[in-house]
Amino acid sequence: MIVTTRPLHDKTETGAEMKRLIAAYAKDLDTVYVMRRGDLMPVAKMSLNEFFDFVRKIPYRIDTKPREVIARPSILIKDRYLGLDCKKKSILMASFVSRNPELQRQRAKWRLIASSRRPDGKIHHVFPQLSINGSGWKNIDATYNTYRLFEPKDYITKAEIL
Repeated sequence: MIVTTRPLHDKTETGAEMKRLIAAYAKDLDTVYVMRRGDLMPVAKMSLNEFFDFVRKIPYRIDTKPREVIARPSILIKDRYLGLDCKKKSILMASFVSRNPELQRQRAKWRLIASSRRPDGKIHHVFPQLSINGSGWKNIDATYNTYRLFEPKDYITKAEIL
């Protein structure tokens, strides 16, 4: 495996690189299998509810400062036991939307939202949103085990589309 490192100077660069990884490597999910109910299952064939549940149950682990790490979906799933932060879980969720046959039949689209809950509005979180058949945008933020599919954000001081 080739590992490439390069500095990501701000949220714009990080968001662009996340989108590049999703576009280039979402197909990883077609060949990644996980154990579900005693059987190996390709993750791209899971339902949205199943995949969301799978990702939200991956332990949360913040990157060690000053490093911010992002990776292609297959690496994230392989190394999931190390824990993933919001950026990595967002890459998985957006990749899933890109590759799931049922969601593609429904013309599903995704986007990434950078947000803050801080009084000063400094961005510190990223999460994906999903639109199906041109419906409104719904949150698919699997960052924490307590989050639920399509759960609205209760308190945000700033949000930007990446």
